[in-house]
Amino acid sequence: MLADGEGNVIETSAAVKQNQSVTFASIPYTLADAGKTYTYQIYEKLPEGVNAENPTKDGVTYDTNVTTVEVAVIDNGDGSLSVTYNGNANFTTAEFSNE
Repeated sequence: MLADGEGNVIETSAAVKQNQSVTFASIPYTLADAGKTYTYQIYEKLPEGVNAENPTKDGVTYDTNVTTVEVAVIDNGDGSLSVTYNGNANFTTAEFSNE
């Protein structure tokens, strides 16, 4: 799941099997966003009753980690924008592991 900094879900994905990945839709930014930083959270949708305090259900221990990503929008000075992810030019993919 992808949520904004207030925890509002922006996008969900279909179920993902082992060694599969999900790509969320692009988030558009405009020149009005230059100089701003946006916070997003990426996490696995957990079955009902599963949380950080009780991560196991039906013999499966779920990954309850939440990956926080701060996206800074940068005006390149030529009419184009770029972004950094937690201060880096490249995005580091969030990974989740269930046992």
